[in-house]
Amino acid sequence: MKLKNGIDVQDFLNSVKKCVSDVYLNTAEGDHMNLKSALSQIVFVAAADKLDSLDLSVEFDALDYNLMKPFIEE
Repeated sequence: MKLKNGIDVQDFLNSVKKCVSDVYLNTAEGDHMNLKSALSQIVFVAAADKLDSLDLSVEFDALDYNLMKPFIEE
């Protein structure tokens, strides 16, 4: 799932915290960051506007998908 451009980062991270399963951010360079980690969240906030082709992967739970839906391109 591709992450939308121009998302509200605080709303996004609040939604990540509510997810039951892990939420991973995958970069075009092949990096995978678990956004449940505070360190990964700091890196995301610092570098999100500089990274291209950000993809999310969620260990799909219907609730988790609905939480992430506003932030992904369909």
